Amino acid sequence: MKEIAITGLDPDIEPSPATLATLKEEMQKAGLHTVYFEDNSNSKVAETLAQAANAKLLVINTVEGLSDAQKKAGDNYLTLMQENLKSLKETIK
Repeated sequence: MKEIAITGLDPDIEPSPATLATLKEEMQKAGLHTVYFEDNSNSKVAETLAQAANAKLLVINTVEGLSDAQKKAGDNYLTLMQENLKSLKETIK
């Protein structure tokens, strides 16, 4: 399995249209149909790539910070990792 990052080390810098086009081409060549994005990040770029590649968009939680709503709902490290596993299982059938 090969992972290709949409952005670089600085999460505030968006990829160029050429980079997005290259990522779309790479996804199509590899037969990939899923774009993952971090729960606590802006999903706009991931949504754009997923739409362009006709791919599913799934969230992966990095557990860097639980929101108050997540805490009230009883979420913790284990429940968030179980959700990540559910997302990964969807694409590794």
